[in-house]
Order: sequence, then C-alpha cells, then structure tokens
Amino acid sequence: MFKLNLFTKTSDAAGSKKKQKEILFLILLLWAMFSRFLLMPDLKKVKGLNAERVIKRDELNRRKTELYSTQELLKNPQKYEEAYQQAAKALASLEDTIKHLKEALVKKESLAEVLNYLTKGANPGEVEFNLISMSALTNRQYFNELPIKMKLTCNFPAFLDYIDSLESLPILVNFKELKLSSPDSTGLINVEAEIAVYVSLQ
Repeated sequence: MFKLNLFTKTSDAAGSKKKQKEILFLILLLWAMFSRFLLMPDLKKVKGLNAERVIKRDELNRRKTELYSTQELLKNPQKYEEAYQQAAKALASLEDTIKHLKEALVKKESLAEVLNYLTKGANPGEVEFNLISMSALTNRQYFNELPIKMKLTCNFPAFLDYIDSLESLPILVNFKELKLSSPDSTGLINVEAEIAVYVSLQ
C-alpha cells in the first residue's frame, strides 16, 4: 500500500514538471513572436540611420578635402599661379596647333589641286607618277578623308626625296599602305601607295 502511494506521488510530480516545461516553452515562443514584431521597425530604423551616417561621413570627407585644398592654396598661392600659367600656355599651344591643322585641311572646292600637290614633288626626270584611283570622300566626323591609290617608279633615293616633299606640302597626307618592289637591273623600284588626304567638312 505504501509503495503504491509513492508511485502515485512520483507520477504527479513528473506530470507537473512536464506542464511547467510546456508553459515555459509557450511563454518563450510568444516572447519571440512579439519581439520580432516589436524589434523589426527598430532594425529598419537602425539600417536607415547607418546609411544616412555613411552619406554624412562621405560628405564630411569631401568637405575636408576641399578645405585642405583651400588651405594649401592660401599657404602657397605662387605655386598654383605657376601651375595655372603652365596650363594656360599648354591650352594656347593646343589651340594654335588645332588652328594650323584646320588650315591644312583641303577645301572641297580645291580638290582638283590635290593631284597638282602630289605630282609637284615628283621630279619628272627621276620619279614616274601614275594615279591608279581616287575614291569618294569618306566622313570621319571632324574631317573628310580622300582615299587615293598611286604608283611610283623611281630609285630609292628619289623615293625618299618624294616623301620629304610631301611632308613640306601645305596639306595633310597620311600613308595608309606602302608596297615596295625589289630594285630591277637598272636600280628602279615600283612603289604602290594608298594614301589619304584630309579634307575639310565645309
């Protein structure tokens, strides 16, 4: 009889502990659910504040850089004045070069003179000049390009003199392709050249 009562008390104690665990679990579950809804807005707010802090920090760094540059300028204005003068001279030189290049562009109404320029450097007694083809103008955005194919027959020194004469012309000539044959028994070579003469857009 005594053993039966002890077993019953033990069973009641085990059941009570189990219920306590279940109640504790439910309390923790409810707390987690409420915490999620309560803390979620706060987390979003924190993320927003962090992003705003990064933006403010970048702005502060930029202002610091500007302030440092201004302070350096106030410390040594002569240095920056010299740098400005050098930049101004470089710009003026560039504008002068652009002006000369524009003047070197052949006018459209003067295309007939291109052949005269090309043959002017060909000494009749030393260089035989033959025009193979002259194609239509090709637009290159800031200028036009006049493709020309020609053939020269001369000795090598005369060919070098002809190249030098083209460089002294008041027009811009670009050699796209150049083919030279081996000298024949008389020392003459055949030169096939594809060139481009630059023409103004107007």
